[in-house]
Amino acid sequence: MLALQTLANARKIIETIESKENPIAKLPKAQQSLLWTLSGSVVGLLTSLGEAQEEIVEAISTLPSILNFLFGLLNVPAVPGELFSDVLTCISTLTEDNKVLAQQIVGHEAWLMGLMQLRELAGPRAVPACAVLHNIFTCLEWFDHNTPMEGASDAILIPTLVQCM
Repeated sequence: MLALQTLANARKIIETIESKENPIAKLPKAQQSLLWTLSGSVVGLLTSLGEAQEEIVEAISTLPSILNFLFGLLNVPAVPGELFSDVLTCISTLTEDNKVLAQQIVGHEAWLMGLMQLRELAGPRAVPACAVLHNIFTCLEWFDHNTPMEGASDAILIPTLVQCM
């Protein structure tokens, strides 16, 4: 029941975020605040569920609306910094030892390229992006000698992580 309600809330939030008629920046501050609070709650719940049981992670991985929600938040410039980090942490939690989800992310080129771009930015957003990329590379067994994309292995993460230290 809770999972269905969370999914319904995520869909409403996605619709609001993707709305071209009422961009987030044009919403009253109170609505923006509510949107970010609800988004944060959904992300927190997904993270907690992802940490609870492998079966739950598998179920979440089969719901495209959840992935659209999470990656949609990463593409909204107005997302508060803390929520942005929470989204990356959630995706990191869900991708840990999750080959199905890793393949979905790689299959959606914009998502993978977005993570690669975040890694290149350095700073506080790069570290959790590196965690997600590490999980993807590990699950798909992308090592220096066998990556389908040139340079898509843990080796590209090291300079970013060292710079952030």
